[in-house]
Amino acid sequence: AQKPLHTSPLPIPEIQPFDPPAGITGAMVIQVAPLEAKAVVTVFNDQFTSGPYAMNATEGILVLEDLEPGLYKVQIKPINPQFVPMLIENVEIMSGIKTDLGRIVLSE
Repeated sequence: AQKPLHTSPLPIPEIQPFDPPAGITGAMVIQVAPLEAKAVVTVFNDQFTSGPYAMNATEGILVLEDLEPGLYKVQIKPINPQFVPMLIENVEIMSGIKTDLGRIVLSE
């Protein structure tokens, strides 16, 4: 075997498509009020669509785990027609982090 002409103390990483190992996903927490809106939440982007998920009837809290890092949209559709639907854009999910959207209050 021939010796390389120049040796580097650090190996040169091979260029490969980013494929995160299992467990390096993010999570999202959202609370929708008021409970009587009976909200249904869908989380989506160009590669992924969740749900739709009905909100927890006692607390109105939804936790979505195992989301790939990236930008998402969150669509909130109340079943109760007295309330107005909402779309939240550019929600950033980062690996290993739980993104808390806080308490979203739907208007009547």
